[in-house]
Parts: sequence; structure tokens; C-alpha cells
Amino acid sequence: MGSGISRFNQPVRDAARMAPDVSESRLNRLGYQLLGADKAQAALAVFELNVELYGSANSYDSLGEVQMVMGDLEASKRSYRRSLELNPGNGNARSKLAKMGDASPRGAVRLEPFCL
Repeated sequence: MGSGISRFNQPVRDAARMAPDVSESRLNRLGYQLLGADKAQAALAVFELNVELYGSANSYDSLGEVQMVMGDLEASKRSYRRSLELNPGNGNARSKLAKMGDASPRGAVRLEPFCL
């Protein structure tokens, strides 16, 4: 992961995995609250943790959004591509990739192997 997740030490990640109220949706909401409060670096850390814990199409989509806001377009493209791999029907990811110039003329997204 990027620099955000390095702030979470192993005991914090382990505790988050075991806490039943630390759901994917709660982490996602927290990330967007932080992003809305102009705390993009903190939002990045939360979204990265969400990807680490849940790894869903939605978690990668949200990570791609904060990366795009922060200007890390290559990381954003990787996250959106991974979201599409997990959910090919994700129109938001397809739209964001197209806006970043990462779609073929027919609208199919080029999927490359995902690496963090």
C-alpha cells in the first residue's frame, strides 16, 4: 500500500479485523467524512485500511477517488482498474478512468495486473 497505511501498526490492523463494528461501510463513511473535511491524507489511510481488510470493488473505488483528489493519478488508475476487475459493472470506475484518459475508444477499460 501507499504511505497512508504505514501509519497503522500491526496491532491496530489486527484489532480492526476483530472488531465487529468496524465494517467496510463504516470505514468508507469515515474516509469520506475525512475527505470532506479536507483531511485527504487521513482519508487515504482509512481507505487503504478498508482495502486491506475487505478488498471489495467499492473499497478500491473509494481509494481511487482519494488518490485522484490527491493528484496521484497512476495509483488512482490502478485502484479503479482493480475495482472494475472485481465488479465489471462499476460505471463510476469506468467513468473516472475515461476522464483520466484510460479507456479504449469503445469504452472498454484496459485491465492490467493489479499491484500495490
